[in-house]
Amino acid sequence: MSALPDCARGQAPRMAQPGESEEDHRMSNGKNAGLDVGLLILRLALGAILIVHGYAKLTTIGPSGLADYLGNKLGILWPLPMAYACLLAEIGGGALVILGLFARIGALAIAVTMGVAIAKVHWPKGFFLKLKAEGLGDIPHGYEYCLALLAMALCIVFAGSGKIRVPVGKGP
Repeated sequence: MSALPDCARGQAPRMAQPGESEEDHRMSNGKNAGLDVGLLILRLALGAILIVHGYAKLTTIGPSGLADYLGNKLGILWPLPMAYACLLAEIGGGALVILGLFARIGALAIAVTMGVAIAKVHWPKGFFLKLKAEGLGDIPHGYEYCLALLAMALCIVFAGSGKIRVPVGKGP
């Protein structure tokens, strides 16, 4: 059984099967309002976080400052285009995710950005975002936060935006 509803696979909705619970039937037909509300909450949180982070980068260090960091500190090739790609993924991807328009594309851009952030910046610093413990001192900037954002983005990549989104192509 596919995780996608029948209509998303280009098939007519199927009838309930003998022994199938009503909840299972609703889920398989894509009629679960709770799932749509959950995806909306996930999209709003992820999109807002990424837009704010992207806007902060844009207004504080700007594309050239971000490019300097990416190229000189992280060794990323083509730092200026990558800086613009990062800003576009965070601000543009966040907006797409919030609106539910091309949410999978926006979420994929966010997922790639978080994957790079984990691999190039946060992984060597351990798991915890900031661990303050006796005898350990401060261990800042681990990958747990980026991992949570990556997981949120991947949920949207695989599940889509849900039914609660900005309508497209519908006139007054």
